[in-house]
Amino acid sequence: MRPLLIALLATTAALAGCGSRCADVRAARATLAARAVATAPSPDVRVTVPLARANAVIAELLTRTPWAAPLALPELGPLALVVPGGLRARLDQVALRPGAPGHVQLAVTLAIADDDATIATLALEVALAPEVERAHGDVALAFGVRPADLLAIAPTLGPDAAAALGAAIERWLPPAARGRVPPVLRDAAVSRLATYLTGTAYRGLHDLLLVRLGQVARLRLQLPDVPVADVAVRSLTDPAALLVEIHTGLPIRGGLGAPTAPASGDHVGVAVAASTVAELANWAIASGRAPRWYDRSLTPTPRGAFRPRFDYVAEDPAHPWKVHVLQERDGCSYFRVGVRVAIALEGDQLRATALDRDLERAIASPVISAAAWVKYLVVGSLDRTRRRVAHVQLTIAGHPLTTRLTQLALVDGELHAALDVALAAVPAPAPAPR
Repeated sequence: MRPLLIALLATTAALAGCGSRCADVRAARATLAARAVATAPSPDVRVTVPLARANAVIAELLTRTPWAAPLALPELGPLALVVPGGLRARLDQVALRPGAPGHVQLAVTLAIADDDATIATLALEVALAPEVERAHGDVALAFGVRPADLLAIAPTLGPDAAAALGAAIERWLPPAARGRVPPVLRDAAVSRLATYLTGTAYRGLHDLLLVRLGQVARLRLQLPDVPVADVAVRSLTDPAALLVEIHTGLPIRGGLGAPTAPASGDHVGVAVAASTVAELANWAIASGRAPRWYDRSLTPTPRGAFRPRFDYVAEDPAHPWKVHVLQERDGCSYFRVGVRVAIALEGDQLRATALDRDLERAIASPVISAAAWVKYLVVGSLDRTRRRVAHVQLTIAGHPLTTRLTQLALVDGELHAALDVALAAVPAPAPAPR
């Protein structure tokens, strides 16, 4: 009788303890779900594209496939003129420049030439606004020249245009007439030619120029593999760069600070707030992009009882990364681990180290291995973010730039990465049919 009584008392005590533990776990879950989240206007992710690198690629494309179009010589009064080789327009330069908020500026230079020399340059600038493209879960920004924008722009002649056009007209005169044309006639011819180049000639080139600019100046930026609720575009001027700032819509505690210049003018920079990294891990688990359930041995399985949740608390610099693990089935347990993490990039591989761990709270019997969860989940979330960063791709004129992750650092609650970009070989155009 006595052994039976002892067994009953032990069972009752265990059940009472389990009930108390389950109540504590429910309270911990409620506190976690109700945690305060900042609503700062700062972005969660930022991509910085150096315009110097994009412009170098555009210049190389222009060199590989030069473009020119013939121009008719207009009526310039009573002067009898002969243009050696005819008049033509040549696309000399296309460059991206900082623009107004929400835009990037496209500067275009057309050279007007005959066989002997360039006689004038036409300069025009077009404001490019991004179009957001969404397909199959991916989000990209595309910048291109729209027909209405190009037609609405009036080109301007370059400096010293009057003198250069006057010298060209003098060259086009018959030898016997050179130096003998009254200035009033020459000046009138210069005025007519200038008006023609910036008006009728430019409008006649519009369609051909539009096609060519579409071939060399269309910029497309594939954004990181993150949920995108809002995208803002603005420019930096020193150094010139295109800034793309992303709000994920996730419950981020704190976004990014002020933008900093990329580590190299040739690299695309990506910055992710550490709180964003944590919430991206939660998003991946909740959306099924990462396993949702785990057993005690950290094996992902739909029959598992444990589900993790991440947080980043900047106010706790000793252990800012938090791993919360809740037992949702077949019992009640919860623990929270605080971690300080160091990361380094070795080749293409991420090396993450938990410098310090602290089991901050445990409601469990027995307590499962906190160290194992930290290694598997914190390091895993950082590695998935690295792969999201590498998902960024820049395309110019339909030619993808190869990207390679060269730098990765975790500094002051922000993950900063640098992507080396290079223009892949462009296949030679097929010969025209005879």
